[in-house]
Amino acid sequence: MKLYILFFATTLVTIECVAQASPFCVAMHKDSQRVLSQAHFEWLYTPAGEFMSADTIPVAWYRGFRPAFEKYIETINLPWDTTQVTKVWMDLCCSPSGKIERVLYASKGLTDPSLERRFCDSVESFAKGFIFPLTADRPFSQCGTLQFGKKK
Repeated sequence: MKLYILFFATTLVTIECVAQASPFCVAMHKDSQRVLSQAHFEWLYTPAGEFMSADTIPVAWYRGFRPAFEKYIETINLPWDTTQVTKVWMDLCCSPSGKIERVLYASKGLTDPSLERRFCDSVESFAKGFIFPLTADRPFSQCGTLQFGKKK
């Protein structure tokens, strides 16, 4: 039993150290152990849907973050492929105050390394000045999918 507790404690400390060393934007589509990585971040940032009102989360995402981020992305003219829609799943990891501390993302459409680098830089630049419009008593995360590229 003591060995099990020691192993568990060592694992938790290691996970916490890795989290502190993680970059601001974490590309989940490049992660060969995505399930473990996702569990790791969910341990650090509780998904908002687990403890917040189902009425407040969509308002914060669809009326707060999403329109502001899409407007910002339009102003920097990223070279999206305009012949197809590029869907990007994003998970915002926030402090209790709503400050975005890390962004997990995944997309099959981000195949151009230059575009992905510019996208990550843009996410970080935007997130540093944006407070997600939810607060909580603990760190939390909220995810959603955005679409870029082909215009309707």
